[in-house]
Amino acid sequence: MKVKKLVCLLLTLVFLFAAAACGEVENDSSDSGKKDRGAQGGVNVEMLLTADIAGSVTDEEAEAVKTVLEDRINYMGGTGGSVEYDREAGVFRVEFTAKGGKEAFETEEAAYRLCERGVLAFCRDEDPDDVIFTGTDGVKKATAAYDDAIDEYVVHLELTDEGAGKFAEATAELIGRKISIWMDDTMISAPTVQTAITGKEALITGMDSAEDAGKFADRINGGALPFNLTCIENGIKIGR
Repeated sequence: MKVKKLVCLLLTLVFLFAAAACGEVENDSSDSGKKDRGAQGGVNVEMLLTADIAGSVTDEEAEAVKTVLEDRINYMGGTGGSVEYDREAGVFRVEFTAKGGKEAFETEEAAYRLCERGVLAFCRDEDPDDVIFTGTDGVKKATAAYDDAIDEYVVHLELTDEGAGKFAEATAELIGRKISIWMDDTMISAPTVQTAITGKEALITGMDSAEDAGKFADRINGGALPFNLTCIENGIKIGR
């Protein structure tokens, strides 16, 4: 895979035993922020998405896609999300209401955030194929935060037991070598391991703003699709 550099994003991974220094960023994607979305009207979004695979979509895959897309719609601030797989047409029909007017809603960004596979992976050295663990099995929750100790916005990761165990083994093995962090085909960072690391908490640092940290946390929390999707139709209209 070709390593791409994220624009203006220099991330280093800092693992902590406690996150007392981190204050959670107030984010529009929080549960409390979801309750009044759509109450004042907004943009009604309708999309048709196809699966980027050669064969047919199984019932299990269709259900997995439905779950991930509904979660992503929620994290994007959408309400009334509906995802259905039309097997005869071979498309996922997506509908939801987004807050704001037509001019404020970015359809291309929304389509990208829904269609990207979204696999977060921790890998040995800089090899994306040598995976230690992924966000699916290794990360329980990602939260945007502001770290007073280092004076910057971060994404706080809460690791699962499985993720923490695998990472402890890998860091003991790779002292003096790198562990790279990937989102799909993009390498985000590749810090050098200084010592074996245990614990269940981690920070991804180097976020430019609260918005950037919130969006990256949402990408992780939104989960990974079993395959990439392509948006073939994207329509919006002003809601009442």
